[in-house]
Amino acid sequence: MIKISGYSDDIVEFDGDFVDEIGAYDSDVVISFDDGTVIRMTYGSDEDAAWHGIIEKQGTKPVVVKKLIVEDDYYSDELTIDASITGWKIYPIGTDWEVTGDAGQGEGKDAVFRAGGSADDHGVSEAELLQEREQPKPEGGL
Repeated sequence: MIKISGYSDDIVEFDGDFVDEIGAYDSDVVISFDDGTVIRMTYGSDEDAAWHGIIEKQGTKPVVVKKLIVEDDYYSDELTIDASITGWKIYPIGTDWEVTGDAGQGEGKDAVFRAGGSADDHGVSEAELLQEREQPKPEGGL
């Protein structure tokens, strides 16, 4: 089970079976899952200072959406799904993009999203992300 929410105006957080955060100032984060679900987290305007979770494509697993959770003076939708993350992309707010192909169905990360602009591409699996974090860091920096 993975819970997705926003924090402050620049972070999307994952909690549960996968724990991490993504820096996303002035950006939408589009997340794909192995069941075909695609979720977009987007931050509102100055008048609507909150993170909103939008199900762009419903896969085979249900997504539980709690709207505007109030905690520690920030507002965020909270989405929960029992599926594995297959990747994510970060788009500047206002980028035209669409879901193409079947997210998580083996067609590759390029089949999942098509955008009318540049995106920060993170088409890696949870296992690869966890393995990367567990790698020993060289002494003395970098």
